[in-house]
Amino acid sequence: MYYISGEEITSILSYSKCIELMRKAMETVARGDSVLPLRQAIPLPDSDNKLGVMPGYLGGDDRAFGVKLLSLYPGNPEAGFPSHMGLYTLFDAEHGEPLAIMNANALTAIRTASMTAAATDILARKDAKIMLVVGTGEQAESHIHALCEVRQFEEIRIWGRSLEKARALVAGLQTATSVKLTAVGDLHAATQGADIITAVTASPTPLLDASCLEAGMHVNSVGASHRGVMEIAPDMLANSRFIVDHLPAALDQAGELLAALDQGIISGVDMVPQIGDVFLGKAKGRTADQDVTIYKSLGIAAQDIAAAKYILSESKAKGLGTELSL
Repeated sequence: MYYISGEEITSILSYSKCIELMRKAMETVARGDSVLPLRQAIPLPDSDNKLGVMPGYLGGDDRAFGVKLLSLYPGNPEAGFPSHMGLYTLFDAEHGEPLAIMNANALTAIRTASMTAAATDILARKDAKIMLVVGTGEQAESHIHALCEVRQFEEIRIWGRSLEKARALVAGLQTATSVKLTAVGDLHAATQGADIITAVTASPTPLLDASCLEAGMHVNSVGASHRGVMEIAPDMLANSRFIVDHLPAALDQAGELLAALDQGIISGVDMVPQIGDVFLGKAKGRTADQDVTIYKSLGIAAQDIAAAKYILSESKAKGLGTELSL
């Protein structure tokens, strides 16, 4: 059994490779070769803090199972700590042997952004040149790196509730890319002319609504991950092609979708395809340049398993990781 650190994960798992892994994993899910219980967020007493538990099994070439354990502490950033911290444990599916324990933060950051990039690659216009990123946290940075793997951007606009944080993110990234990065203070104005909008915030209420949409746009909604919160307003779903990562999870936890169903904006769940079915050609994504597409990411255990199996394999091949004796 191995322990693999966050630094080792970052050195092993490139965004380009992880994008490939995520697409393959979601195709396996779409074929029905997975077991994905709904994740749990267990409330801790006298606080908004929670214990997150995310188990699952993935078949196909990645046949394995595992569980992610996370502390979910929304107030942590103010104290200088990450809002999410935890470990991922990977098991062999043949004999049930525990194979590895690894840093969940690095795993999640890379696989989440890579999954968004894989979805964006098939859903956004091929000529997309301008992206607006809504949010300034860790996922904003990882999404910029990942999405630059699938589109040649001319400009990336970054908005956050704190303009100073947006400027700091621009300063931190500018030396790593030739793309023009701009910190913006007016969110609605920043949506104008954007080809792709990627929302990665913890906002409990919508930051974007239908007035932000333009023909041909693609929107990624990544930050709102449980019912009762939403980054995008339900009216954005009215005249768009709305695609989710995993429908059972979305019907339990995607606030935008649940509100749109309640309000009759979407007539039924048969109108909501999964991204794996789009990858396989079993469902439609973008059908014309004028379409508005929206991808809702909640994140599922299959993505963790696929990334973790690759990380473990590469760790062994490169002599990384720490071997443990149970």
